[in-house]
Amino acid sequence: MLNLKDILCQDFCPGLNRYVYWLKQPFGWIAIGAVAALPVAISVSASGWWVLASCLALVAIQLVWPWFQIKVCDCQIVFDRLRAVEGEEIPVQLKITNRGPFPVWGMAIEKGFAQSSSGSEKSEAIDEPNINVTLAYVPAFSSNTYEWKFTPSRRGVFPLEAPRISTGFPFGIWASSKVVEVPQSLIVWPRTEQHGNLPQTEATGTSDCGNFEDRAGDQGDILGSRLWRPGEPLRMVNWAQTAKSQEDLIVIERQSTTQRRVRLVLDPTPYTDSKRNEEIGEWQIRIMASIAKELHQHRYNVQVSTGSTSKRIGSSSAALKSWFDELAHLDFQELADHQGLPRITNDAGTWLITANMAHARQARQMPNVRPVLLVTKDSPTTDYCPRLLTLNIDRSGLSPFQQLYFNSRTGHVAKQAG
Repeated sequence: MLNLKDILCQDFCPGLNRYVYWLKQPFGWIAIGAVAALPVAISVSASGWWVLASCLALVAIQLVWPWFQIKVCDCQIVFDRLRAVEGEEIPVQLKITNRGPFPVWGMAIEKGFAQSSSGSEKSEAIDEPNINVTLAYVPAFSSNTYEWKFTPSRRGVFPLEAPRISTGFPFGIWASSKVVEVPQSLIVWPRTEQHGNLPQTEATGTSDCGNFEDRAGDQGDILGSRLWRPGEPLRMVNWAQTAKSQEDLIVIERQSTTQRRVRLVLDPTPYTDSKRNEEIGEWQIRIMASIAKELHQHRYNVQVSTGSTSKRIGSSSAALKSWFDELAHLDFQELADHQGLPRITNDAGTWLITANMAHARQARQMPNVRPVLLVTKDSPTTDYCPRLLTLNIDRSGLSPFQQLYFNSRTGHVAKQAG
C-alpha cells in the first residue's frame, strides 16, 4: 500500500516533464511573479509596478553579472604530462586570472573529461552540465592555480571536447561561459598488464626471442668457450676454466637467436549485443595492446593491423609508443563498419582478437592463427579448442588479462605434453 511519501514523490505524468521542468529553475517563478504583477499593477494597485520592476531587475542582474565575471577572467588547463595510461590518476592544473575589481564567485569547469561507459546511456529528461571542478571564490586582481585529480576510465585524447568555464552567480537563472585554453592535450593509452607466463623454451626448440642458431650469441646451448672481451658482463665468465688458465678470463659462448615475426589483427566486427559493443571493443584494444607490448619486450618483430590499416612495429621502442598514440586516437565505432573476417596471411604467426564467434571458429582452422575470442556472460557456450583463447569480460575473480595469461600458459603446457 502506498504511503503519503510515495504518493507525493510519484511521477504520474513523466511525458509532461519537458513542459514543467523549467519551474525547477528560479527563472520560472520570477516569470510567474512578473506576469502576475502586470495585471495587478494595471487594474488593482500601483504597487504591482514595484513587484514587476523588482522581477525585471533580478533578471537584468542575472544577465549582466555572469557575463561580466566571465569577461574579466582568463582560464587555462595544464596537464603535468603528455601521456598517461587509463586508470592512472593525473594531476590537472587550472590557472585562472581575475582582472576585475570584484571577486568572482561560483565558477565551474564543464565538459571535456567525462566518459560514458556505454553509448546507449542517456541522461535525464533535462541534460545537466558535465561539471569537472567548481570554484567558490576567486579574489579580485589575482592569478591563482588550482589542482584536481583526474582518472581517465578509458583511452582517448583529453579533453574530449573543448572545456568551458561558466558561472550562473548570483541567482542561477542564466549562466555565461567561454572556452578554456588547453595548450597541450593528454594522450591516454589503453591499459596493459605484464604477461609473466611466457615460457623460455618450447618443445620445438624455439625461444620467445626466435629460433636458436649455431652462431655465437648469449642464449641457448653452449657452443664452447673463448677469451673475455672488455665490456662483456662478468656473469658470462666461466670461473672454472678461468682458474685453470690462471691468466685470462674465459667466457662461455652460447647460441644466438633469429628474430621471430608475429602479426596481431584486430577484428572490429560488432558483437551480437549492440548495447555492449563499445565496452567489448575497448577490451579488444586492451588485449591487443598487452600482447603486442609483451611480444615486443621479447624482441619479436611485431606487425599490427586495425581495420584497413597495418603497421610494422619491429623492435623499436619509439615505434611501439607511436602505435600506442594511434590507439589512443582510434575510433572503434568507425572501424565497426568493416564487416567480415579481416585478411590473414600465413607468412607469420597471427593473433586474431575478435568478439565474433563465427570469425573465431573460422580462424582457428587456419594454420599459424591463434584466435582470442572475447565473450560475456550472455554469450553462447563455446566448444573447447586448445588454439582458441576465450576471455569472459564478466567473469568474477579473473580479469580478461589474467584469463589470457592463464589460458596461454595452459595451452603451452598441453602442447608440450602432447
